[in-house]
Amino acid sequence: MIVTAFVLLLVANGANSESVSVTKVLNGGNIVVRNSSGADAYVRILGVACPNNKRSAGGPDICARAKDMAKCRKKFEPGERAAAFATEKLLNKTITLECVDHCEQARMQTRYVKLEGGIDYSLLAINQGVCDAAKFHPPHARERAYIVARNKAKKNMVGIHKVEK
Repeated sequence: MIVTAFVLLLVANGANSESVSVTKVLNGGNIVVRNSSGADAYVRILGVACPNNKRSAGGPDICARAKDMAKCRKKFEPGERAAAFATEKLLNKTITLECVDHCEQARMQTRYVKLEGGIDYSLLAINQGVCDAAKFHPPHARERAYIVARNKAKKNMVGIHKVEK
């Protein structure tokens, strides 16, 4: 059973960060983590807007029900790449969930994610063009940096910003 209570504890205890293990990748921007007490929680990664993969759009066999299977597969390719990227970078790894701003106001399960070595997962995913920068109201602390990264990825036509010929 996935519980969000431990994420609430993160805020209640006044902590700004917590090391957790990633037990499941749902797509490029949503994961399930386990804390040191063994509690599982769903986490929305702050700052990214990733394309839907088949799983988040209705299940892995969604294209089997489509009239045009090739078109369906092509539609979900960016989301599948984002999920594969997240799986490579996050699954079965220890990460740090960070609460920098709006912790009590935002959805409690929304957090920044730091990889080993202090690498910002959202910034990495945006730079590589597997996800886009997500805007929030009020803006989050790293939004400007994420938008700059998105604009650079767009200019260089990286990943989801490639123009099909």
